[in-house]
Amino acid sequence: MSSLAKHNSSNSNDKYHIVIVDDEVDLLMVFKRALEMSGLIVSAFEDPLNALDDFKANYSKYNLVMTDIRMPNMNGYKLTNQIKKIKPDIKVIFVTAQQISESDIAANLDNDVSVDDFIIKPVSLDKLKGIVQSVINGF
Repeated sequence: MSSLAKHNSSNSNDKYHIVIVDDEVDLLMVFKRALEMSGLIVSAFEDPLNALDDFKANYSKYNLVMTDIRMPNMNGYKLTNQIKKIKPDIKVIFVTAQQISESDIAANLDNDVSVDDFIIKPVSLDKLKGIVQSVINGF
């Protein structure tokens, strides 16, 4: 079984560090554990404002953000816009229970902001890990 983590024995900082933001705490913890078991480092936040504060302080260690779209305090679109202002090359995956289209995403993101993929809930853990792997590998 291949690990999702990027391996390079010369630099231990090559492991992927992911931020997951979702106000559904149970789902957040399931996603966190599944991705950690795949070799990723995961920071999980149920409040997007806390996630943004942590990202501002620690942006250099993060490689990927997975965020729900509908959340209290700040939706995933606004969170993504803010995160991309801090680190424009960060990879982003939207996770939502709503059907969304490319036009929905484009209408809610700043002109120079894009996402790498999106996941519709409910999602199997295998599919979740597969999508994360694809985004990490740039497919």
